[in-house]
Amino acid sequence: MYSIDKTDDCTTTTSTVSPSNNCTSNDEMQHYEQKFSGNIPTRHVLTILGFLGFFVIYSLRVNLSVALVAMVNNTAMQTNVTIIEECSTPPGISNSTFKYKKDGEFAWDENLQGIILAAFFYGYILTQVPGGRLAEQYSAKWLFGSGILWTSLLTILTPVVARWSVVAFIILRILEGIGEGITYPALNVMFARWIPLQERSTVISLVGTGANLGTVVTLPVAAVLCNCEFGEGWPTVFYLFGSFGILWFIFWILLIHDWPEEHPTILRREILYIQSNRQCITNYLKNGYKNALLYIAETLTMTGSGVVSDYLRVKGYFRTTTIRKIFESISMLGPAFCLILVPFVGCDGTVAVYLFVFSMAFYGFSSGGDGPIALDMAPEFAGTVMGIVNAVTNVAGLFAPIVGGLLTEHNETLVQWSKVFYLAAGMYILGAMIFLLFGSAEVQPWAVIPEDSCTEPLNPQQDSHQE
Repeated sequence: MYSIDKTDDCTTTTSTVSPSNNCTSNDEMQHYEQKFSGNIPTRHVLTILGFLGFFVIYSLRVNLSVALVAMVNNTAMQTNVTIIEECSTPPGISNSTFKYKKDGEFAWDENLQGIILAAFFYGYILTQVPGGRLAEQYSAKWLFGSGILWTSLLTILTPVVARWSVVAFIILRILEGIGEGITYPALNVMFARWIPLQERSTVISLVGTGANLGTVVTLPVAAVLCNCEFGEGWPTVFYLFGSFGILWFIFWILLIHDWPEEHPTILRREILYIQSNRQCITNYLKNGYKNALLYIAETLTMTGSGVVSDYLRVKGYFRTTTIRKIFESISMLGPAFCLILVPFVGCDGTVAVYLFVFSMAFYGFSSGGDGPIALDMAPEFAGTVMGIVNAVTNVAGLFAPIVGGLLTEHNETLVQWSKVFYLAAGMYILGAMIFLLFGSAEVQPWAVIPEDSCTEPLNPQQDSHQE
């Protein structure tokens, strides 16, 4: 282990390793970037575990959205859902919806289910800014890891708590949100310390795909587990993903350290490379508070717009497709307008940040737009459709850093960056136009399973009658 003092400057003064105050030359950078004698660079291990961490975070977040259907006793509540009546159905095709093999054990109406699902975000909002500050002052490694461990343990306790009391279950979901709320800011602090400037966009995009993959994998796996007889079905969803989070935590604590200088097996050349290309920590972390506003703004509008869109639908003020198009237009054209304004603020970084905050606030309206569109169009195949959608959207995450790099490489001027913002705004506008022209919330004919193809009974009473 190297005896290296950490400072708030771009460089550090050490007794063993003493990089200069200036950035190294390109030749030296290439030298540091060479294969480290067959060893995996420690910052790449951080990237891999960060990716898996985000996978766990979203698995723990969305598993309830699937399991809740199996937990609720729809027969007792007399809330069996059918396809919207005004939708015309081709001859010979039934309006029956997908049902699990048996009804659940909880008599929770739709309003209570909505409160349970929303409870997570109440806690999630509370810990965004405090989480960032704690990560900066103390251990970002332990904050990120403990946030996931805390949520994983609570997830495993979900079946017991839900059966004990619905109030306790809601409190548990709030506590889960508190645990996950600290994770995003904490991991950004880790990136500030570990990831060189030249690699940050790539690392952030790769780690971000872990969140999408977590959603894509969790939805169908949870559905399969809910239909299994083993472990009473739905409880196994929480046991499986909670256990995976605990396993991830063990690897995180054993392999990751808060600073490169603290790592016991890191090679000297990698420390030099990170130190020589690490932006001044103080300035970077000051932006952490403003960055946290992005997530807070999106979370607030995402939660609010979902409630409002459902209200408009229940009251019948607009058709479902119209509601989806209104909210999607706001979520796409709003950010486009903000991004177009960014180049005009010039070097005023504060105004630019607030434009990004407003951009994310507008984007949160997507929860009333394209967010539930898979459920609208294909309730029988919502998991498959959402998986396809998320897979396609990940393509943008792969190419965005590359395109941004090509436009600004060796020429990071306002003119070049304005091209990036205009391009992004153009993509938003194009997406909005496509959705306005072709978007639909009507159940598609290919998404309805014919009644004669269903081999399972519609409800337990029907099943016992047949026997």
